[in-house]
Amino acid sequence: MQRTRFLLLLILLLTSCSRASPPVPSPASEPAESQAAPPSGPAEVIFTGGHILTMDAASPAAQAIAIRRDVILAVGSESDVMARRGPDTRVIELKGLTLMPGFVDAHSHTVDASGGDIEQFAAIQAAALQGGMTTTTEMFVTPDILNRLKGYDHVRRVLLRFNTYLLYNTNCGEPFEQDWYKTYKQGEDITPRIRNQGVKIFADGGSCNVPAVTFEYPGGYGMGNLYMTQEQMNGVVADAQANGYQVAIHALGDRAVEQAMNAIAAALDGKPNTFRHRIEHNTLIRPDMLNRYTQIGIVPTIFGAYPTCWQINPTTRFKYVAPPEYQSWEWPWRALLDANPGLPAAWHADYPVFANISPLVHLYGFVTRNEVAADGSICQAPDWLKQGAIGVDEALHIMTINSAYALFREEEIGSLKAGKLADLIILSADPEAIPPSQIKDLHVLMTLIGGHSEYCASGYERLCP
Repeated sequence: MQRTRFLLLLILLLTSCSRASPPVPSPASEPAESQAAPPSGPAEVIFTGGHILTMDAASPAAQAIAIRRDVILAVGSESDVMARRGPDTRVIELKGLTLMPGFVDAHSHTVDASGGDIEQFAAIQAAALQGGMTTTTEMFVTPDILNRLKGYDHVRRVLLRFNTYLLYNTNCGEPFEQDWYKTYKQGEDITPRIRNQGVKIFADGGSCNVPAVTFEYPGGYGMGNLYMTQEQMNGVVADAQANGYQVAIHALGDRAVEQAMNAIAAALDGKPNTFRHRIEHNTLIRPDMLNRYTQIGIVPTIFGAYPTCWQINPTTRFKYVAPPEYQSWEWPWRALLDANPGLPAAWHADYPVFANISPLVHLYGFVTRNEVAADGSICQAPDWLKQGAIGVDEALHIMTINSAYALFREEEIGSLKAGKLADLIILSADPEAIPPSQIKDLHVLMTLIGGHSEYCASGYERLCP
């Protein structure tokens, strides 16, 4: 343990120096690279005999899937896939189990939550893998946090695919190091497991100060804290876009969401959102703002799990309570999707803000709005909150291919298709075929990343290549 920590400290010291000059980012408006052709040769592994959910609109279900090296070789009927079998192919019978793409987390803080402790990082990552996550995103990246992540990867402790968003300002609205976010290009691979994706901007409070809303919060919190004027936010987004970056704007309150919308619209100036500019959280959305996501082309990143127990039995953890007359604005996912057909809304675990990193907990929250309490009991969502629930199929797409889209990675991950990376999971049951109340009882039996089993449930070793 001491030797590992010494090596990590040495790595962090060696990598802490800034680059001599930041590279000029390439335009984010370039289309994603076309999907790579699947490798030639026979399959190394074939899964068959179960339910395969592809999240591919052209072919949503399949009977079998073949993998060679780190890539999907074929997906489709059993006869077509078995035609890729060779003398050394391992055929794994699913026996009715469900196989689907791994979950893609578009926004969390796992490295920050580790506190620089590599074993704590490993424990958080293990919980994510056990929940079926294959890709995650570090959304508050300072030089220190990036150096930690690079250090973890150097000693081969990074198993998930990581994306980074470099910080523009802090969660308290204070300016960060000038031009830090320009250190890496949009889409640049920092290491084989770490890819830089864009810039993180805070519009309002939440983790520090108070979310900015258009009404008075009870408890003397006023209308919250907006960190910039509209003109300032417009300038920040325009500058990031001019340098080729996607922006991810933290906006909790409706006043902040509207400001972010206005700034993105101003930067795009009527053009399509090829930068895929995002708004994070979107926790309070006024009804008159709902259809602006499609009008502008904004990608909203939203929560699955909801603190329902807190709504029933208020604690001091979430202090900013919308008055009853504004509750329908809170997490209105059903209304958001209905107002924006085809909207590529993405999902974030936002760990450790929500302490359970398991995607299945968030899937359960999406479709029921209930919460599993610490003692295992179920906190039932009140009627106003249930109205925001969405369907299982909608939630699964949000948590896989849509989140990959938000990260410019839909050509690599997020669905099961020949030529894509072999990132997939096996579940104990089909979430689309069971009552929503039973989703919380699902188990991940295997998590595969790039063709390698990174998690294998005890007793199910036969499933794990």
